[in-house]
Formats: sequence, C-alpha cells, structure tokens
Amino acid sequence: MKRQISIALMILFMIVGLYSTSYSQDAGTITLQFSNPPTYRYLITHNSGTITEWTYIGGGITGASVAGGALSAGWDVVNQTSTRVTFGTPETPLTTGTVGGFTIVGSPEGAGDWICHDNTGNVDGPLPVEFSTFTAAPADKGVIIKWRTESELNNLGFDVYRSENLDGTFARVNQTRIQGAGTDATPHNYKFVDESVEVGKTYYYYLEDISYSGVKGRSKIIQVIVDLTGKLKVVGLTPAKSALLQNYPNPFNPETWIPFQLALDSSVTVRIYNLKGQPIRTLELGQKEAGTYLTKDKAVYWDGRDNVGEKVASGMYFYMLKAGEFTSIRRMVIIE
Repeated sequence: MKRQISIALMILFMIVGLYSTSYSQDAGTITLQFSNPPTYRYLITHNSGTITEWTYIGGGITGASVAGGALSAGWDVVNQTSTRVTFGTPETPLTTGTVGGFTIVGSPEGAGDWICHDNTGNVDGPLPVEFSTFTAAPADKGVIIKWRTESELNNLGFDVYRSENLDGTFARVNQTRIQGAGTDATPHNYKFVDESVEVGKTYYYYLEDISYSGVKGRSKIIQVIVDLTGKLKVVGLTPAKSALLQNYPNPFNPETWIPFQLALDSSVTVRIYNLKGQPIRTLELGQKEAGTYLTKDKAVYWDGRDNVGEKVASGMYFYMLKAGEFTSIRRMVIIE
C-alpha cells in the first residue's frame, strides 16, 4: 500500500512539473505531430474542461496557420510574434479527444514550451535517428566504421568522433559530413574508413547525428583495439549509468518502444500508469545484462493495452523503469 502511494505521489509531482498549476479545469496536452523543417505541426489532446486556446513559445517563428481538424473546428491564429504564436477563438472548443493541424513555420527545432490556459509544459522532439548496429571492421588502409539506421527523421547527416582515451577529448575524423537520409522509415547502411589508425593502439568511437534544425544526437561508444598484426577487436562499452529514455514513436497509436540502458546486470520491470497514478500494465523483462537496449529488437515493446488486453484510451500516460536500485519515470502520449 505504501509503495502504491509513493508511486502515485511521484507521478503527481511529475504532473505538477509539467503544468504551472495542479491539474486544472482547462488542461490540454500538446505534442509534435509532424516535423519537416521549417514546418512543424502540433496536436492538442483534451484532458479536462473546455479548451479554447493554446500558445506555443519557441524561436525563429516566421508563420503560423491551421489546417485539417483545427481549421474545420474554427481555430485561428490570434496573435503571432517571432517567438510566440497563440491559436484560439474556435467555433467548436475542444472538449474531448484530440484536434490537429496547428502549423508553425520557423526554427523551433521540433520542441518548445506551450501554455494552455493555466497549464504549461513542453513539446518533446521526436527521436531523430534509430541506430540498430554500430561496429567496425578491418580495411586495406585502416578501419571501416559501419552503422545501420532503422529510421531517420529530419536527419541532415553524421560525423564520426574518435579518441585514444575513453575519458579523453574526442575529435571529428571525417572531413566532410556524411549525408543522412532526411526523413525515411526504411533502413539505411553507412560506412566510413578511418585511415589514420596505427597498429598496437586502442581507439574509441561514437557517431553524432545532426538534424536540419541543428539538433544533435549521439550513439553509444565502441572500443576498437588494433593489435600488432592489424586485426581488430570491437567492444561495445557498458554505459556509465543506467537511464530510461524517451519512447518512440511519441505520440503513438497503437504501439511504441521504450529504450533504456543499464550500468549493472539487473532484473528489469516496466510499469505503465494513467494520470491518476493507477498501474494499468506491467511488463516483466526478467534479468538483463548491463548494456544498451535501444533498438526495436531490444527495447521494451508496449502494444497500448492494459493488463487484461483492452486497448487504453488516448491521452497522457507515464512509464516507470525499475532495474535493481534504479528507478525512473517518463511520460508518453497516445493519440486517436
């Protein structure tokens, strides 16, 4: 009983952190629905009350408009500056479900802050690149760095960074950026040949991806040992700390994947909670080795259903990872 109360309190604190006040009569959740810089489209999910306006606070805004469901409901741009857009005065206020089609042109980088009446929060940018493999192989002259992406979103390209010490300074080794696939849900394979390695040395590599709007992401670090015969040994390093990462896609319907990483071997459990702090689904993963669980074949899969197999309603939910002594909570949104 005490444990259930403590979890409910944790989620309550998170909700208070998301909104400027406690859960009020006019609560809406704002999520990024589509991103193709410089155009971003957002979705409002009704939580309670009557939603008659919402404001996006970002940067570099050059235009805003409504389309789709927002247009048919009578939403319009009430006010706009270079850093703020307010949508409002709908003929049909949002009292249930969702409404989309709020478009902003500029460079908010796929994320920003929002105000919906007395409530505030932030818009989560989507996971830009989903890596499935990252390794190395010997080449005639040096080392071939290879990686594969399962999907990419607004990905301008990649840079390869290297250091001779794990805790040392990493420097970019490619002279020109390796072009990405932009936005594509299909797999892509990449490679880069590092010709400046020396036998008998150990190197550490990571990949950095950059979006069209300048947002950067980073892969895990791999260790490459070049022995005196020129043969390679590639080691995926254990994460320095455990972490629960943002689910993808988010928002989603009906399925999503929850990535995480472990610094120690641990028994792993993921629980899904509704806004009231009530557990609706428990996912037991069992004992897991230290490492990264980022790709769809390793991350936690949730089909959007509760413990009895019923599909849950659209709206905001929380997911909690417990791995040994480590516990972390994040939020996610299901859309209709």
